[in-house]
Amino acid sequence: MTEHQLTEKYRPKTFDQILGNRDIIDHLQNLTRRGKGAVPNLLLTGPVGCGKTTTAQCFIKGRELWKQQNSENFPYDFGTFEEYNASDYRGIDFIREKIKPITKLKKETIVYLNEADRLTPEAQDVMKSILEFKGNAVFILDGNDETRFTDAVKSRCVHFRFKPLLVPEVYNQLLYIIKTEGIQVNTQIEKVAKELAIQSNGYMRTAINSLEPYIRG
Repeated sequence: MTEHQLTEKYRPKTFDQILGNRDIIDHLQNLTRRGKGAVPNLLLTGPVGCGKTTTAQCFIKGRELWKQQNSENFPYDFGTFEEYNASDYRGIDFIREKIKPITKLKKETIVYLNEADRLTPEAQDVMKSILEFKGNAVFILDGNDETRFTDAVKSRCVHFRFKPLLVPEVYNQLLYIIKTEGIQVNTQIEKVAKELAIQSNGYMRTAINSLEPYIRG
């Protein structure tokens, strides 16, 4: 098993599989069922490893599934989304040349900007107008540090603040992974799982990465 393979293997694929932050998850799931042009821009902030990227991916999948189930309202409008890591594309040129043209498309297009808190203030200044006059685009921005987003950007999004998971949530997921991987659960492995859950400080990715050496043996 390659390093960190477990984090991808057990990454939630649907909203129902996501642990923690249930108020946020339920709200976002409801937003996937809105009509064309009625889905707001989304801003997801919180510490590393608390589920922002997974939630964004589930939102995209959930939106496309709802559109397919309501195809009479979305003719020829499936599977359209763009994903960029803003830590690699931080400046004004990227926003003007890659992002702005998307707002002119007739199809609904979901644009996911991962680590968008890395955008320069100048790029965010251009981004604020794009968010306001977004056409058929739906923007999802996420970042670890909400203070790095300008007030203008934050005011043009529905802002969701993610929190770390509770220790029991992490512990139970670790036990589930251990059992699913065919390892017999005993008092010793339960103790390991509990210690890893506590040490993770509520960050599932950290906990699973720490568990991986025990799984590999």
